[in-house]
This record gives sequence, structure tokens and C-alpha cells, in this order.
Amino acid sequence: MKIILSLIIIAACYHSFSYGVYLWKIEKEKLASFGVMLITFLGTVIPITAIYIIV
Repeated sequence: MKIILSLIIIAACYHSFSYGVYLWKIEKEKLASFGVMLITFLGTVIPITAIYIIV
């Protein structure tokens, strides 16, 4: 069950991360891209670690 939840979280955050890559490469907005990627990274890592540590 934990693996399935982790995969769902990763799949949901993949879209935001790909948007960050788009901002970096196409739009040349490096600061916005960094912010999107940071929020996406934290939004992926924190829930997954909470699933494995707390639950």
C-alpha cells in the first residue's frame, strides 16, 4: 500500500516538475523554475517520508 501511495504522489508531482523544466528551458525564467522545482521536490519528499516513517 505504501508503494502505491508513493507512486501516486510521484505521478502527481511529475507534472509540476516538468513545468519547472519548461520554465527553465523555454521561458528562460530561472528563478520561477527553481521555485517550482523546490516546491515540487518538497511536496514529493515530505509526504513520502511521512508515509514510511509515521504510517
